[in-house]
Amino acid sequence: MMADAWYVDEQTNVLTGQAAEEAIRARSDAAFLSEEGIVRVSQERWETAQRFERTGWMEKWAGASDDRNLLHAEEYEGYAALAGQRIGHAMELGCGPFTNLRVIADFVEIGKVSLLDPLMESYRQLPNCRYGRGTAAGLRAHSGDPVLPIVEMFACPIENMTAEGRKYDLVVMMNVIEHCFDVEAIFSKILAMTSPGSAFIFHDSMYDPEKTRQVVKGKYYEAGHPLMVGYPVMEQFMREHFETLFFRTAPNAPDYLEVCPHSGHFYFIGRRKQQAASRAEPVQR
Repeated sequence: MMADAWYVDEQTNVLTGQAAEEAIRARSDAAFLSEEGIVRVSQERWETAQRFERTGWMEKWAGASDDRNLLHAEEYEGYAALAGQRIGHAMELGCGPFTNLRVIADFVEIGKVSLLDPLMESYRQLPNCRYGRGTAAGLRAHSGDPVLPIVEMFACPIENMTAEGRKYDLVVMMNVIEHCFDVEAIFSKILAMTSPGSAFIFHDSMYDPEKTRQVVKGKYYEAGHPLMVGYPVMEQFMREHFETLFFRTAPNAPDYLEVCPHSGHFYFIGRRKQQAASRAEPVQR
């Protein structure tokens, strides 16, 4: 998609061209740039992103019943890397209104689930939320059976979750980092809530650090996605702490917005190592 400048505010309004450049002069994410892209932003910037999410889901996309959850299952080849395993307790971080766990449960046996999303209480008002109203006590798999007991619900940012010694057999975090405010804190939380042998399913957008530094200063602002994290940051974390069970990257669709520094998708399933091994071979693309 051709556009020489792109600006989206927290009400999901879109500006392009000269109007976008003028808006970016008044508000940009340039202050958060680093050599790695944007890996940390202020609390105020994150709250702007949350307003974008709330407006989008409660107004613009209120009738939706899926957030690419079924597409993710295809991209992970039906979660075959975990086929035949029984997961006692699964946690989904940034679960959104519908969750990926409801789809994963069609392929993997799961005993009980915990869910975290800072906008959870808003999402529970949506007509198709999978853990709202009548389903408050359980999460029904996409196929309709089984119903998974929901034992914990955290309406907070991942960075602020108090783990208190909680350990999960599976942690799912898909299409979430862009919406957060501190990658390092998130990775620390993931390590705190997993033990050797715990499984981890991860997906997110990758951003080109060099292009990010170029366009954020005057050509690109997207209120809903404050973090722009590159492949090296994700790859290093996975390599050091998880054995690879499934890994692939994928390019953007051909019609993707040209000015956006988004460079593709990172898909990973791993198992927590007995100990970190920073000199292990890198994950291969």
